[in-house]
Order: sequence, then C-alpha cells, then structure tokens
Amino acid sequence: MDPNQTAGGKAILSRPPEEEVRASTDSAGLPGKTQNTVTTDRADGGTRNRS
Repeated sequence: MDPNQTAGGKAILSRPPEEEVRASTDSAGLPGKTQNTVTTDRADGGTRNRS
C-alpha cells in the first residue's frame, strides 16, 4: 500500500518538510485505491491529480 492510502501513512507524510514530501510524491505519485483515496497535494480538494 502507498502512504496516501492509510491513516498512518498520511500522518507520516505530514511530518517532514513539504519539499521532502513533494520530492518523494513527485517520483512515486499518489495512486488511488478507491474513490476516497487522497490523490492531490492540496488541502482544499483542488483538482490537481498527482497520480
């Protein structure tokens, strides 16, 4: 499972500096598993899909 698909993974992604998280997710993406999986990097629910 990818970190954006679990509560624990989201908690881990919330701790490092934003630049580190972006570098990691830019290379791996944020793939969706269900229609409710977070796949954007915007807290406001923007339409920029990162997968």
